Amino acid sequence: MRLFLRLVLGIIGIAAWILLAGAAAPISGVRLLRARQENAGTRDVEWDSTSFIVKGQRVFGWSAEFHFWRLPVPDLWRDILQKLKAAGFNGVSCYVHWGATNPSPGRVEWEGYRDYELFIQMAQEAGLWLVVVCSRTVAGETTAGGIPGRVTNIAGFLRSNDTDFYESYQDYYRSATEIIRRYQVNEGGPERCLRHEKQHVFTFHGYR
Repeated sequence: MRLFLRLVLGIIGIAAWILLAGAAAPISGVRLLRARQENAGTRDVEWDSTSFIVKGQRVFGWSAEFHFWRLPVPDLWRDILQKLKAAGFNGVSCYVHWGATNPSPGRVEWEGYRDYELFIQMAQEAGLWLVVVCSRTVAGETTAGGIPGRVTNIAGFLRSNDTDFYESYQDYYRSATEIIRRYQVNEGGPERCLRHEKQHVFTFHGYR
């Protein structure tokens, strides 16, 4: 039994040493140049084979996930985020819900349980990086995967390049990305990553 415990503790120690060594590893000129080429030249958020590099500092992402719009009392969001931070996470991933924020053409709402900007501010106050998923579908057992009901009746295929589908989410994307832009790392905000699609499986015809 003692031998087994020593073996387990030894493995844990080696793993911790590897993680710490990676986090403290110097960023070589060649590696950083390659990372910047792969990252389209940005200097604020970069990455290489070891970790993310945020404003010159290595960051090992340890992110939880919280769908803020599932908890319709914004006053409770801060408590959840603080608990994530206390649990050891340094980031939180969240989806922006198209169906909830853009119920009809030309109408985009960010009030109440949809207040994404308030959620960002609370995450930053809690000391968490933000991984944003601003996609046309969130899946997650939501109705129509988060696509507004009105869009399911269009003539074209969903999640395709059909013109009527493309036009259906432009109001949502323009409004959401304006909020996202203001809170990116290069603007002093907590947003480190942005995903613009969720589990998209390409088919020739798209989805009905």
